[in-house]
Amino acid sequence: MILCVTSVTPLLLFSQSKDNSQLPTYSSGNQILAFNEAKLYNKKSESFEIINLKRLQGPLQIKSDFSFFSVSYNYLADPEEGPVQLVYYLEGSQQGWQGLEDSFPLTFTNLPKGTYKLRLKLSDEINNGDSQEVLLDILVSESFFQSDFFISTLVMLGFFALVGFTWYRIVKISQEKETLEIKVEQRTSKIRLQKEKTEKAYNKLNSAHDQLHQAYSQLKEMQFQLIQSEKLASLGQLTAGVAHELNNPINFVYAGIAPLKNNLLEIEQLLKRYKTLPDKKNQDKELKAFLKQYEKLNIDDLISENQSLIEGIEEGARRVRDIVIGFRKFSRGEEGKTILSNIEEGLESTLSILRNEYKDRIKINKDYGNLPLVECYPGQMNQVFLNVLTNAIESIDGHGEISIKTWQSDAQVHISINDTGIGMTKEETSRIFEPFFTTKDVGKGIGLGLSISFGIIKQHHGHIEVSSEKLKGTTIDISIPVSHKEGKNVL
Repeated sequence: MILCVTSVTPLLLFSQSKDNSQLPTYSSGNQILAFNEAKLYNKKSESFEIINLKRLQGPLQIKSDFSFFSVSYNYLADPEEGPVQLVYYLEGSQQGWQGLEDSFPLTFTNLPKGTYKLRLKLSDEINNGDSQEVLLDILVSESFFQSDFFISTLVMLGFFALVGFTWYRIVKISQEKETLEIKVEQRTSKIRLQKEKTEKAYNKLNSAHDQLHQAYSQLKEMQFQLIQSEKLASLGQLTAGVAHELNNPINFVYAGIAPLKNNLLEIEQLLKRYKTLPDKKNQDKELKAFLKQYEKLNIDDLISENQSLIEGIEEGARRVRDIVIGFRKFSRGEEGKTILSNIEEGLESTLSILRNEYKDRIKINKDYGNLPLVECYPGQMNQVFLNVLTNAIESIDGHGEISIKTWQSDAQVHISINDTGIGMTKEETSRIFEPFFTTKDVGKGIGLGLSISFGIIKQHHGHIEVSSEKLKGTTIDISIPVSHKEGKNVL
C-alpha cells in the first residue's frame, strides 16, 4: 500500500513493506502497524538519503532543498477480519483524515516550513476515542541559503556593498571631478594663452597689413612717378626731333605771311584809289590811271596766289595743331580711374610724336580693325606704345618697315607691332622684360621701357609677348580686355 504526500518542496511517500521480521510499535487485536524508514531525495545532487525511523530520536528533519521523501511502514492483519483500511492525518496542513487504498497516491502541495505531525491508523478507529495510532513528528526547515539569516545577511551584504560601491563611486567621481577641473583649468589656461598668442598674431597681421597697404600705396605712387619719369625722358629724347618737326610747318607759315601781306597791301591801295575817284575833278583821267594800275596788278592771279598762300599757312597750322594734340594726348596724366579710350587714336598720337624719327626711312603699315572703346588708362597705354615703337624704330638701321595690326576676339583687343630690325637672340628675348636689361649701346637706354610696359599691361589684366629672331626682326603682341570685368574673369 502506498501513501503520497507532496508539496512544492517535500513529497511524503508511505509504502507497505513485506518485511515482517520487526514488531510494530502499535497493535490492535491481531493487527500490527509501525513506521520503518524514510528516504530523502536531493534533486540537486540527484541522490537519496535513507533514515531509519526505528532509531530516530526526535522529529524527522527535512531541509527544503530535498525534493521529496518517502516513509515506509509495516502492518500485520488477520485475514479473517477482512480488508484493511488505513487512514492518515497530517497535522499542520489544511486537510483532515484521508483514507489510503492500494496504489492510491495522495499528494500535498505547497508544504511550507514548519512542524508537522503525521498520524497513521486503521480507518475503523477514527471515531474511537481509545484508538491508538502511529505518530511521526516532521520538521520542515529551510536550507541555510534559504534561511532568514542568510537572506538577511545577503541583504545586509548587498546593502553594504551598494553603500560601499556608492561611496566608491562618489569618491571616484569626486576624484574624477577634481582631475577634470584640473584638466579644464589647464585647458582653459592653454586656450587663454593661445587666445593671447592669436590676438598678438592678429595685431601683428593687422600691422603687417597696414604696412603692406602703405607699401603698396607707395609702390603705386613710385610706379606712377617712374612712368611719368620714363615718359618725360622719352619726350626729352624726342625734343630735338619734335622741334624740327614743329619748325617746318612754322617756317612754312612764316614764309607765306610776307607775300600774302604784300598782295593784300597792293589790293588795299587799289581799293583806296577806287574809293577816291568820285572826288577827283578829272575823273576820266583818274579812271584810266586806275584801270591801268588794275591791269598791272593782275587781280585774278593775285587772288589765286593769295588763295595758295592761305592754304599753305592753313596746312602748316594744321601740322602744328596735330603735333600739339599728339603731345597733349600722349602726356596727359591719369585721374586714378579707367576711362573708355580709343586705342587706335592712341597709336596715331604716338606715331605723330615719333614722326621725325622714322620719316623718309621707315614705312609704317597700318591694318586697323576698327576696335571698340576700351576701358583703360590711356596715358599708360600710350607710354607702352611709345616704348614699343621707339624700340622698333631704333632696331632698324637704315630703311625698313613697321607693321601695326589691331583686331578684336571675344572680349579681348589685340595689338601686334612687327619691325624688320636686327632682332634678338633667344637669351635676350627671355630677359627683355627684366628691369635695367637692354640690348642698346651705353647711353641709349637704361632698360626700363619694356619692364614698365610689362607692368602696365599686367595692371590692365592683359598679356604682352615677344617673339624675335636675330637679323629677322621682332614682333610684340599685346592683348587687353575690353573692360576690366572681363579681364578679371580671364585671369
